[in-house]
Amino acid sequence: MFTDAGERIPIRAFIRDAIEFRLRLIIPYIDAWPEAVSMLLHPALVAESAQLIGTMVDDVWFYAGDKSADFNWYTKRGILAKVYGATQLAMLSDDSPDFIDTWAFLDRQLDAVMEFGKVARNVQESAKLLQDIGEAGITQLSNIIGMGQKRR
Repeated sequence: MFTDAGERIPIRAFIRDAIEFRLRLIIPYIDAWPEAVSMLLHPALVAESAQLIGTMVDDVWFYAGDKSADFNWYTKRGILAKVYGATQLAMLSDDSPDFIDTWAFLDRQLDAVMEFGKVARNVQESAKLLQDIGEAGITQLSNIIGMGQKRR
């Protein structure tokens, strides 16, 4: 995940480039791709299809440098699979030159994911702050009414 000059590639840029690279592999088959996608969604192939997309998004995250070993491992892969699938569907109806509308759609999807991540972190931080304030208030109230005093 480094450039030829040894500079670290930002994770968002790496993931964006990886998704675009993978989707560009579809272009020679774009006319037949809707039928291929419908075949992959056949009930007999759903498990294998899910495994294929799972392997692809896992590879992207691995090469992006993801080392999470908690619940984030699952959420990152699930979100990336959603972004990939939605962008693939957008690509199927894109008639812009070199699929520029698809790449703009991909950028919007990634921006939305990044914004959601910021909001989620802020909610967690706010909840922790409220918890700390509540605990401090209870401690203060206990001290005021004399319950917080320790008698020896």
